[in-house]
Amino acid sequence: MPSLINKIKLAGTSNKRPVFRIIALSFIIPALVIPAVIVCISCCVCMMRGDDPQTTNSTQTSSGTHSSPALTRGLDKSTIETYRKMKVGESCHIEGPNDVTCTICLGDYVPEDTIRFMPECEHCFHVECIDKWLSMNSKCPTCRTSQDYSK
Repeated sequence: MPSLINKIKLAGTSNKRPVFRIIALSFIIPALVIPAVIVCISCCVCMMRGDDPQTTNSTQTSSGTHSSPALTRGLDKSTIETYRKMKVGESCHIEGPNDVTCTICLGDYVPEDTIRFMPECEHCFHVECIDKWLSMNSKCPTCRTSQDYSK
């Protein structure tokens, strides 16, 4: 005949097991899901900013010192000004791999608009749009090609 202590143990374990599992799962599931969501969000933010996933947190310059990527993200105004620009003609025909729409502001090119060409890929954009873009990001907004700093 089972003793009173064994009866209490058996009765207690049958009631506590489901509760224990629920409590354990309520800690384990968020502990696994929350870090996964954080990693996904950080990857999305990096891709939207145009960060290169192959680079590390710091880059080595030609002098051997490390610089922060935040300091070299955009281009300076003098470099941007060296990029070729032209006025759109009456036909609105633009040479190269371009559409009739600026992909930054989504506005159509109209005669007398001034557009600037990216040196590496020949995509073009309204001067106001691309100058602002390049001051924050050195990659083409259409194809993400890095622009050569030496031009």
